[in-house]
Amino acid sequence: MATNTPMDIECPDAVKQWGNVNDWHHAIGTGPFILTDFVDGSSATFIRNTNYWAHDERYPQNQLPYLDGLKVLVIVDNATALAALRTGKIDIMDSLSLSQVQSVQKTNLKYYRYPFRLHPPRA
Repeated sequence: MATNTPMDIECPDAVKQWGNVNDWHHAIGTGPFILTDFVDGSSATFIRNTNYWAHDERYPQNQLPYLDGLKVLVIVDNATALAALRTGKIDIMDSLSLSQVQSVQKTNLKYYRYPFRLHPPRA
């Protein structure tokens, strides 16, 4: 199997109850955030999952995630996204071109190469 391949595992009980599990209102998961709003091609809004299983490796008494929530914006044009990053309207972006990476490296913005872990591995 290729890495970074999207996969869906459908809950049989959810399929039985709702039929069409493509509706985001019926999203089921155990991740660090809970989807609270979704606008196709525009944004996804999440809140902290207080029942998330993971804890910080360095501070095991701290339950993850640390963020109370996040909003993911879909900005198709990279130049527009980079401008939003530079002006502080967004905090993170991906899919930079080489020239954009070189441009970012000349500023006070931080550039990180993938892959990075969004959450720690299970113990």
